[in-house]
Amino acid sequence: MPTPVKRPSQLRAPSDESCFVCGPANPRSLHVSFRVEPKASAVEASFEPGRETQGYDGVVHGGIIAALLDEAMVKAANASGRAFATASLSVRFRSPGRVGESLVIRGRVVERRGRLARAAATIHAVGGRLVAQAEGSLVRHG
Repeated sequence: MPTPVKRPSQLRAPSDESCFVCGPANPRSLHVSFRVEPKASAVEASFEPGRETQGYDGVVHGGIIAALLDEAMVKAANASGRAFATASLSVRFRSPGRVGESLVIRGRVVERRGRLARAAATIHAVGGRLVAQAEGSLVRHG
């Protein structure tokens, strides 16, 4: 897993302006900003989910968790300068993500083969508790 990037040369992942997870022009976006480590094909972001992300009783909706994991994997693959999209996504929910709790999202490319990539992502609560993890297959497009 990538370590936090704290160098001045740190890069920000490019964003589609309307993206649900990271789009700055989308008023309903989660506005997550990923930091990129291009040489490691890895990304990291922090996110504090609000009540609008709740599935029930203070727990973040599983679809929000899955979207964050998916975005982390795609951003990690896109760090190569090529555009990737998710072909398959497998998520394991380990413990509830809580509304108002700071979460750390990490994604990395595990393998590249031609137009395909395999990636992995995790979400941890700031204290280290694993909230969810994912694996995915990505395909290069464009």
